[in-house]
Amino acid sequence: ITLSQSRMKNPFSICQHVSFNNYFPFTASTPILEVGPRNLTVLDGKDAIITCRAVGAPIPNTTWILNDTIPVEIAGRVQLLETGDLSIAAVTLNDAGKYTCIRSNDAGSVNGSGYLAVHVRTQIIRPPSDTSVLLSLNAELQCKVSHDPSVPYDIVWFYNSQLINTRASTRVKMREDGALEIVAVRASDVGEYTCSVISPGGNETRSARLSVIELPFAPINVVASRVEKISPRAINVSWVPGFDGNSPTKKFVIERRTVPEMGPIADTISNWIVENDNVSASLRWCLLEDLKAAAAYQFRVTAVNLVGEGPPSEPSNIVALPQEPPSGPPVGFVGSARSDSEIITQWQPPLEEHRNGHILGYILRYRLHGYYNKSPWIIHNITNEAQRNYLLSDLITWKDYIVQIAAYNDKGVGVFTEGLVIKTKEGVPEAPPTNIRVEAVNSTAIKVWWKPPNPQKINGINQGYKIQAWIGGNFTEANEFKFLKVPPSLFDPLAEQSAVMSGLRKYALYNITVLCFTDPGDGERSQPIEIRTDEDVPEEVENLQFDDISDRALTVKWTPPSEINGILTGYQLKYQIKDNPDSQRVLNFSSDVLSSQVEHLQPTTHYKFEVIAWTAKGPGKPKVATIQSGVEPVLPEPPLKLALSNIDAFSVVLQFTPGFDGNSSITTWTVEAQTRRNTTWYKIFEVSDPDASTVTVEGLIPFMEYKLRLIANNVVGASKPSEPTKEFQTIQAPPSHPPRNVTVRAMSATELRVRWIPLQQIEWYGNPRGYNVTYTEVRTNKSKSIAIEDHTANSYVLEGMEEFALYEIVMQAYNDVGSSPSSPKAVERTREAVPSVGPSNVEANATSSTTILVKWGEVPVEHQNGQIEGYKVYYGASGSSFQYKNIAKNTTFTTTLTELRKFVQYHIQVLAYTRLGDGALSTPPIRVQTFEDVPGPPSNVSFPDVSFNTARIIWDTPEDPNGEILAYRVMFHLNSSQDRQFSREFQASDRTFQASNLEPEKYYMFSVTAQTRLGWGKTAFAMVLTTNNRERPQPPSMPQVSRSQVQSRQITFSWTPGPDGYAPLRYYTVQKSENSGPFQTIPERVDPTLTSYTANNLKPFTYYQFRIQATNDIGPSDWSAESVQAQTLPAAPSRGVTGLKVVPITTTSVEVHWDMIDEVHWSGDHETGGYRVIYQPVSDFPTALEATPKQEILGIKQTKMILSDLMEDRNYEIVVLPFNSEGDGPASPP
Repeated sequence: ITLSQSRMKNPFSICQHVSFNNYFPFTASTPILEVGPRNLTVLDGKDAIITCRAVGAPIPNTTWILNDTIPVEIAGRVQLLETGDLSIAAVTLNDAGKYTCIRSNDAGSVNGSGYLAVHVRTQIIRPPSDTSVLLSLNAELQCKVSHDPSVPYDIVWFYNSQLINTRASTRVKMREDGALEIVAVRASDVGEYTCSVISPGGNETRSARLSVIELPFAPINVVASRVEKISPRAINVSWVPGFDGNSPTKKFVIERRTVPEMGPIADTISNWIVENDNVSASLRWCLLEDLKAAAAYQFRVTAVNLVGEGPPSEPSNIVALPQEPPSGPPVGFVGSARSDSEIITQWQPPLEEHRNGHILGYILRYRLHGYYNKSPWIIHNITNEAQRNYLLSDLITWKDYIVQIAAYNDKGVGVFTEGLVIKTKEGVPEAPPTNIRVEAVNSTAIKVWWKPPNPQKINGINQGYKIQAWIGGNFTEANEFKFLKVPPSLFDPLAEQSAVMSGLRKYALYNITVLCFTDPGDGERSQPIEIRTDEDVPEEVENLQFDDISDRALTVKWTPPSEINGILTGYQLKYQIKDNPDSQRVLNFSSDVLSSQVEHLQPTTHYKFEVIAWTAKGPGKPKVATIQSGVEPVLPEPPLKLALSNIDAFSVVLQFTPGFDGNSSITTWTVEAQTRRNTTWYKIFEVSDPDASTVTVEGLIPFMEYKLRLIANNVVGASKPSEPTKEFQTIQAPPSHPPRNVTVRAMSATELRVRWIPLQQIEWYGNPRGYNVTYTEVRTNKSKSIAIEDHTANSYVLEGMEEFALYEIVMQAYNDVGSSPSSPKAVERTREAVPSVGPSNVEANATSSTTILVKWGEVPVEHQNGQIEGYKVYYGASGSSFQYKNIAKNTTFTTTLTELRKFVQYHIQVLAYTRLGDGALSTPPIRVQTFEDVPGPPSNVSFPDVSFNTARIIWDTPEDPNGEILAYRVMFHLNSSQDRQFSREFQASDRTFQASNLEPEKYYMFSVTAQTRLGWGKTAFAMVLTTNNRERPQPPSMPQVSRSQVQSRQITFSWTPGPDGYAPLRYYTVQKSENSGPFQTIPERVDPTLTSYTANNLKPFTYYQFRIQATNDIGPSDWSAESVQAQTLPAAPSRGVTGLKVVPITTTSVEVHWDMIDEVHWSGDHETGGYRVIYQPVSDFPTALEATPKQEILGIKQTKMILSDLMEDRNYEIVVLPFNSEGDGPASPP
């Protein structure tokens, strides 16, 4: 029985059919293959159906076998159809092979085989991409084809839908790999390019747009106009943009130049100055303010796009700004008192930008200070604009004046300087003390009373009073007998004072005056008051002689005393036989009697005579002589047998035998001396002792070789000299006095030069050894001494002194036996220096993940070495460079460091600085760690392995971990869609992940985030293209240097990226070449999204070239073409002067010498170079260098300058620095 196919499909219907008939037996049939498998060829990616249709009863099962052994798994792309056919979707090369279909049932089986061949589909695997190319460079459009080797294909290119005949064109060629190359692109090449592939293996078309970009064209119609409503100095510059060069304009740059009075000069790079280098691309005008008055300007505009800066526009119209009064004061205004009625002032002109026109002169004004501005200004018009100093005279002595100066031009007077408060010097008092009274106290002393002069007439600080005693009415130095200085009263300066002057002559008539004196000198003397000291007894009579001597009588003669000490009332003559007081006779005479005849003497007897002068106060000292009656006195004989004993430093005992006394007692013994230095005999000692046989000679000089001789004197006269003694030498004694005129001057912060007048040989009193210098630091009272073993020395430099410390210096001379007294103290302070240690008690505490609070104390006083002006807090992490925060106050001892890295240990040190520089850092460094925080983005994210369906991402720990990294999270999605985001977390040790099942030739955005204890941190993003065709990127275009971006120490340049090789760029590398030398890599990875870069720390006036390299995950590109050479602008001198020397030439001028600076160190601007000499008096509290007087000299070969009009007897501090039109170079040490 043959059942119809329809009936076989429903077995239930068969059962139903059988049930209605008699029993009918069923027979199975063997499967019959109706349509068996056939050989099939398909393209990869297409669907394939392999047929296998068979009939049989029951319906045969279907089994598919691949390559005779492998059962075909029915799943996914492979499905079994109801008919038994095998459907394979999106065929791949792996699906190719022999497919066998087996159809079987209970009755048997049948099979058939066919081959499936898979051909590679012809497709564009590297399509052209939209490309922007710089004008005149070559363009390349890719069109790489993947195909089956057995399948032919053709490639044709279209430009704006028009077929390109690459064979006929000389500029447009198609390479063997299908890429289209256009040589020296131009504007006509802009358009859409289509690559069309025609092949039995499939057709495909891909298009891309070529853009030709170039520098923007110059703006046009640049107009400048004043905007007086806003400001007299405001100018509005407007323009019309030019063609943008097919690259959007990024910004505009405005340049200006000053037009001289004779009109514009030829364009050079140097005479145009960038006024604003960042004007928004959307603006068509720019308002420029704060330009210089009294100047004429022109402006020009350039546009900047991705390529670089275009050519400048034509200069605008000339706009002249009107003059204004000077807007700034003269600089460096200083002054000092020159005398009690004069103040000298010095200044420099206002800064160039504040002059606002030609300076015609200066207005100097002054008035008394502190009178609530009620004192009127006194004004001086200085009409010589070149004048730099002015002497104010006829001022009030010892008063504070406030002095100001301003410059003026045609438009008026400018800004006055801050007022200088200067006090005139002290003068001498203009009035004498008053109410003078004088009384005699005794025969040698008087007492004087007086009242001080009017305080307003003292003209300074009252240093005391001088009482002078004059002889006669002529008040000259020769007639001044004595003076006495009396200090002023400390309790009541206006109270009456008194003083006793002693040491006057007895019964002498004096004129007494009193004056007040200040530091500069004596004031006016009071009217003289006549006073006589009290009467006293007279001195002995003079010239006692004896005449007319006989056995019984003689005549005594005398003259009045040289010092009568009063009114002479008479004389008294006493005489007696020698050694017989009972025989004494007394005769009294009036004051006019000067001789007397004495009779009734015993013959040939020795008599002793005394003559005494009398005043009302009594008898004076007697004059005594011995004479023999009857014998005429004659000259005595010289002493004999002179011998020496008890030789001392200042005395010797002279023993002798007296000679014949000449019949009269010896009145005096005269000792004469002779030395090796002085061969002439001179009187050295005298004594009155008639019966002496030894004399102690005093007043000798120690360590001196002497010969002595003795002369006897009686009433007749002197004997001949005795024979001299043997030569002898007095013994040594300490030197007679210390060195004189000891002066001290500071030479540096640690050196003092001491000068003195050495002792003469005779003053050493022995074998000279040298000098002892004792110096004491006043603050600590610590003393040290230095011995100078050179008795001829007259100066010495004390070294190793404390910086900026006040010292007292005394000196002694010393020989073999001792030292002289100490010299008067000399006081000097060492120069200022930098602190020698850091501040004390440095503390630091973290207050957050990015801040640290630092506290410190003062530098110990002994180590400050000057006036502390401020502090610097240095901080840095291990392995990184240190930076500092400047605290420009000496009263601030705390600061907060901000913007620190998180969870990083910082080393912190603090230093103090003076005006001379930075001191030592505090030690030891303080170590503080900032708080933990969420981490920064992971670093070095890249994709080393990428295919059509997979991408492996790797990363490193964040550069700023900000704590302990606990985990990472990776997320990715199609860049074109936020759908189907994938996210997965990893342990901290895992830093790689492979994503699979990706779509081919799609851009995916990956992100990686790190986690610390405080949470997830910042995310690092990286894009990847799923492809099998990644390669190294093409090099960027040649760097373009913008003129307006060239400065003295930096150059900014831009570039156009090349094709990225189907792997996104990770960074750029920049190299520079200096003066055509070798290229050196700048150690900084440049963000791949940037197309410009600023190279810093360049040398001024130096040629540089740059080149760039792009890097993706595959590796670095070739280097770009080298940029054109660009020269940095000139700058201020880079080196300071050396060999600074200063020589005084007069009391008010010095000559400054220095070594010239070589041309190479003038940073390209030596033509305007010169030297500036800055000077100021040395002071315990010096001013900043900017405020001190200055003098300039032009020419880089100058090596000296004379400074004049300096103050006498002052130490000056002098600094020399080089300058040019670009600024000042480093200053020399003072």
